Amino acid sequence: PCAPSNLTVDVDCRTNYARLSWDYTKFAVEYFGHAASMDGETLSCDSSKTSCTLGTLQCGHTYNFTVKAFDGICNSSISLPLHEGAAPCPPSRLNVRMQRIKQMYWAMISWDKVNCSNIEYLAEIKGQIGNNSQTLMKVSSYWLLRPYFELPMPCSTAFTVAVFSRNSGGVSKSSRIFSGITEPCAPQRVKYSGNTSQVLLSWDASVFATMYTVYNVSGGSYVKLCNTTGLSCQLTNFNPAATKVTASNAVGESNPSQNITGPVSARRRRDLQPTQLNAYEGENLETPEVLAVTVSGGSMYVRWRMVKGATEYELIIEEEQKAGQTTQLPRVRNIDGDFYTETDLKPVTTYCVTVAAKDGFNQSNYSWPACRKTGAL
Repeated sequence: PCAPSNLTVDVDCRTNYARLSWDYTKFAVEYFGHAASMDGETLSCDSSKTSCTLGTLQCGHTYNFTVKAFDGICNSSISLPLHEGAAPCPPSRLNVRMQRIKQMYWAMISWDKVNCSNIEYLAEIKGQIGNNSQTLMKVSSYWLLRPYFELPMPCSTAFTVAVFSRNSGGVSKSSRIFSGITEPCAPQRVKYSGNTSQVLLSWDASVFATMYTVYNVSGGSYVKLCNTTGLSCQLTNFNPAATKVTASNAVGESNPSQNITGPVSARRRRDLQPTQLNAYEGENLETPEVLAVTVSGGSMYVRWRMVKGATEYELIIEEEQKAGQTTQLPRVRNIDGDFYTETDLKPVTTYCVTVAAKDGFNQSNYSWPACRKTGAL
């Protein structure tokens, strides 16, 4: 028979058994597999099928794999050799925690060592800054002997972490993927309306924020004036030069906002509580026109008309509150196109969506809210 062709090998890093496979050879009734390492170690297997298992390979060693066919009378010549290594497993345990160091949060990444000789590790971090698919990051460490890596992370970023190991046998598969978020960025476009004796202070939503806090910072100390899940607070005896706003989530608290502008004329949004005002009049960007809002099961599809000069659009999806019900945080999404589908909505619940256009510096007014009720499960 002819020599077998198209050899492939799959090495199980946990058992260091190798499954050797090849194409069927005409007239063959049996096949003989063989592996030889660079230092003279040999392993063999035989099978009447087009695969067999070789064991046990040495982690970190490289091998030449070959197969020959037998037709009951004659052996074929040996196949072309396949050169592969017994690569190590990836780390079995991966831990990531966020730690604040001065004005930044760092991802502190650590993992278990792999039981194999001469191991190096590489940590790979991928993310979406602002949870925006158009602002991507991909960072990796150099190959490390130590089982940890530290990296400063941008605020309001959704990220994943994976770790690989390698030695002379090759590079491992990826470890399990860790998914997380960072602390929110400082609230932007902080504005106030009214006079200094009584004002309404408002701001843009920060991606991944679950709480906002307003502080008085006169005298060098932070005195809490307001805690809210919304986007505004009513304050008395207001001093814009001594007021800061932060956003926070389970990871931590943002740096404080830098500038507060005002007074501005405020316009009520019909879907908001009396304490929530939209103060975005006088911007250059037009307000997006919502063209379609449909619901299907637990999903809401929204489409709007593109605005000239806009680079992205901010959607706020709010659950209609019922008497006695705990206030739910609005869902904030930044999108670069003209449509979006929100999933995982509650059944038989009314949701209202508004859309604003952004160009990196300015933001338009929000559209009038469009409300729809989801169906039953």
